[in-house]
Amino acid sequence: MDISLAICDDEDAERGYLKQLVTNWARSRDIYLKLSLYPSAEALLFANDETPIDIALLDVRMSNMDGVTLAKRLRHDDERLQIVFITGLPDYIAEGYEVSALNYLLKPVSEEKLAAVLDRAVKRLDVEETTVLLPLKDGKRRLAVASIFYVEAFSHDLLLHTTQGDFSIKMAMNELEVLLGEGFCRCHRSFLVNMRRARKITKNSVELENGAVLPLSRKLAAEVMDVFLKNH
Repeated sequence: MDISLAICDDEDAERGYLKQLVTNWARSRDIYLKLSLYPSAEALLFANDETPIDIALLDVRMSNMDGVTLAKRLRHDDERLQIVFITGLPDYIAEGYEVSALNYLLKPVSEEKLAAVLDRAVKRLDVEETTVLLPLKDGKRRLAVASIFYVEAFSHDLLLHTTQGDFSIKMAMNELEVLLGEGFCRCHRSFLVNMRRARKITKNSVELENGAVLPLSRKLAAEVMDVFLKNH
């Protein structure tokens, strides 16, 4: 299994110590680990735009941006991310609920406790629904495929209608259709629909769970019905 893990702590010694513990854990679990170390929250945020992570070990108290604020920024862009706070004080535990933190570990971090938390993180990642990383206009964002109702083409942009709101991306419809995979199909030249979210097919329309009614092309009707039946 491949895991991308980031350690963010403004103390060199602490980053080195956590690196050793995490490396030992990955080796003992036969996990291929892509490990990144960051001396500040700002450094991690900058890097995360290009390299999304699965697990983040965040020091709570850092100069400039603190770990809790960093976690909120990361969580906004990625619901799947597993966040673990590292702290010398238990005072911040309540704030972890806001970002659905997996756990708090008190310094000095125990190797056994860290291993147990990382095992839990891997299990969560394993059962999380499939996600895709999409290039939004204000940066990249990871979305659960199941959260997408349908995609609408507007000139050179695509508008994704999801359970979390609408998102605009610059991507060819054909490319996105391949990325989203099984369960998605065209019901019209300008619409790509998640058939798992469809509740009714009529002669000329597809009705979705959120109340949207999309046009159904006569040429595509047979394929749409076939995908609908496979997913219901």
